[in-house]
Amino acid sequence: MRKLRTIFHISTSPRQQWHANHIAYRIGLNLSEDSSKLSGRYCSSHRPEVDKATNASYKHGVRTREQFKTELHRIKLQCLYTSEPRPVSGDWAVDLFIFFVVAPKMWYINEEGKHRNAARHLVDSGMVDAKKRLVIMKWMGKTQTQIARELGISKQAVSKALNPINSIPKEYRFDLLAKEQRVSTHT
Repeated sequence: MRKLRTIFHISTSPRQQWHANHIAYRIGLNLSEDSSKLSGRYCSSHRPEVDKATNASYKHGVRTREQFKTELHRIKLQCLYTSEPRPVSGDWAVDLFIFFVVAPKMWYINEEGKHRNAARHLVDSGMVDAKKRLVIMKWMGKTQTQIARELGISKQAVSKALNPINSIPKEYRFDLLAKEQRVSTHT
């Protein structure tokens, strides 16, 4: 149990820390660094070499390995508690974003493949922490001007990032999903 306690890098109360360690211990979860490395098994599109040439998808996976590890760690810890956001990153907006990604799916903690796929999708879609903050602020009902002021960027940058053609995939636009749900319940 002491080993698990050192693996959880969370700044929470001792009671929450003990509870998280206890759950991980009881279900036999391994949250070590070894479990977040890139898999040694490859699908046909992610092999290191395809027809004697280096695969671009594999290179991208290697370049984004650290971000993948971070996202995977956040997702695993959020799966321990699906009722509230887990303070993992130190930024409440990023933690709330991860909560919104994980909570509706109701994954079990031992579903490693689903965690890895979600982490890889977050990384491949370019959802860095700044974009996560932006989406959560928009979900909270803040205007683009307010978001720009709080994040210290221009209003044009906020508008460009929120443009559906650009960088944020629709499944991560929780503000639009909430609006669609409100419209469908009223009709």
